[in-house]
Amino acid sequence: MVKHHLLGHSTFSSAIIGVVPREENDSHESLPDICAAIVRATHAERLQVLDAVDLAERFKKTLPLLIRQIESLQFLHQAKKDGSTSRAFHIEKVGSPHRPRQQLDIDDDDFEEGDEVGLLEKKIKAAEMPDHARKVATKELQRLKKMPPHMPEHAMTRNYLELLIDLPWSHSSPEVVDLAKSRPLESMVTLLQLYLRSWIQSRTVPSLIMIKYTREAGVRTLERKIGALCRAVAVKVVENETVCPVALQQDQLSNQSAVTVAVAHPPSLPIVIDEMAIEGILGPPQYDQEMDARLLQPGVAVGLAWTAAGGEIMFVEASRMEGDGQLVLTGQLGDVMKESAKLALNWLRIHADKFHLPVQKGTDLMEGTDVHIHFPAGAVGKDGPSAGITIVTVLVSLFTGRTVLPDVAMTGEITLQGLVLPVGGIKDKVLAAHRAGMRKVILPKRNKKDLQEVPASIKADLSFCFVTHIEEVLQEAFEGGFPDLPSSVEHVLSKL
Repeated sequence: MVKHHLLGHSTFSSAIIGVVPREENDSHESLPDICAAIVRATHAERLQVLDAVDLAERFKKTLPLLIRQIESLQFLHQAKKDGSTSRAFHIEKVGSPHRPRQQLDIDDDDFEEGDEVGLLEKKIKAAEMPDHARKVATKELQRLKKMPPHMPEHAMTRNYLELLIDLPWSHSSPEVVDLAKSRPLESMVTLLQLYLRSWIQSRTVPSLIMIKYTREAGVRTLERKIGALCRAVAVKVVENETVCPVALQQDQLSNQSAVTVAVAHPPSLPIVIDEMAIEGILGPPQYDQEMDARLLQPGVAVGLAWTAAGGEIMFVEASRMEGDGQLVLTGQLGDVMKESAKLALNWLRIHADKFHLPVQKGTDLMEGTDVHIHFPAGAVGKDGPSAGITIVTVLVSLFTGRTVLPDVAMTGEITLQGLVLPVGGIKDKVLAAHRAGMRKVILPKRNKKDLQEVPASIKADLSFCFVTHIEEVLQEAFEGGFPDLPSSVEHVLSKL
């Protein structure tokens, strides 16, 4: 009977055909083990079968598994015959915290590992992860599929994938403020019963904390900082407690004596949480905006870089001195970035005449001159080709003595012919430029499609210049541009 019912289902037919004929001729001692292996059972149920030493006991452990499997197959067969297979299964929608549930009389422990892995795979696809994070998650998911559930590393890998799924990917600064308003602000203030409702409705304080005290994609650090502000205000309220006499009713006080109780009065003036108050509570800002002071001299420009924590602005500085034509690079640079610097310098040497640089015919721009290019934050490693157009802009600023516009940031790879090639991480870089107060962003024209990922509120505050050649970059980076250079830049304002 068991063979008949199991052979009727495609899932078990191949296993039964190879096993049952051999068992009909051999001893039946291994039959419970084989049945427990091929029917649907949990890891714990299979262990119970293996732990049973007595053959009769092992058959007792295996028989319920067989009966349950046969009833399930009969149910599915009947449902298929009635044309009601859609009622045989009920799957929770994607994103639900529950695992897929099959409407049979089976406990939650009866689900195979594939159900959980499949749900993780759907959540990974639904999460708006960047490409690098999605590759890591997919790789770990493949490892999880091949890993036995009882291994300690299985649980660690699953928890790691769940963490990746739960991270607030693709949230920009305004969205993080919304998260902060919905979670830490309201909960903390409600808990402490503070009179700060006017502050809650304003974005000034959360935005100020985000810019100067936090650098993360989520809101955990922001929540801690806001919690510190709430606790400081709570202390201020408690410090205003005064001891006041309170007269009790005759029936409440037998000896007719007065008692004193501590009554907490809110401060007479509203508690104002401004920039000065934040600095007094949280200390000096951990992240400063340093645009104005660093862009007032030639040889400095702002590039855009991508890091594991998101986009960042990147200052590039250059200076020249007497020497023998050497190029000095500092700032813990990788090989690709060093090549970009050499490429940028050589392009300027070739086209020095377009900028009316004081170079005599037959001589070189680097004749008797050394150039030093520095990338600040020397403890942080930097690499990649996206600083190419920034380095060219810095060198042109250095040799012409003209300052770069202070509200312009740029990113893009260059070639020896001066072409501007696309780069990655555009969304994070644009968010970094907006966070730093930039007004114009210069991007490769082939990266225009990547702006679809940038929130509309961010794009409304910026103007974008899409370029295909380094000469177009220089026309936009300097006030008035250069008369001898072509100007065919595609300008896009806040209509994106």
